[in-house]
Amino acid sequence: PEFTELDRLSNGVVDLIEEGRLDKAEAVCHELLSHYPDQIDGTERLAEVYEAKGEKKRAAECYRKAAEFAKKSPGFDQELIDRYISQAKLLESQE
Repeated sequence: PEFTELDRLSNGVVDLIEEGRLDKAEAVCHELLSHYPDQIDGTERLAEVYEAKGEKKRAAECYRKAAEFAKKSPGFDQELIDRYISQAKLLESQE
C-alpha cells in the first residue's frame, strides 16, 4: 500500500500542473522527495513543475538528477535515461 500513496502524490502533481497550480505542485514534489527519497517520482515531477514554471535551468538539473538516479537503480531502461538527458539538453539550449 505504500506505493498507492506514492502513486497518488505523483499523479496529483501531474493534475496540479495541468490545472496551473504550480506552487502547490512544487510543494507536493517536496513531499514526495522527503517521504520517498528512494523513488524517482519526486525528482522527475519536480523537473516537470520547473519546466511548467519556465525555470529551465532548474528543470534541466532535475532531469539530470533523474537520469543519474535511473542509471544507478534497477528497472530503468536506457531509453528513459536518454529521454531525461535529451530533455535537460533541450532546456539548457533554451536558456
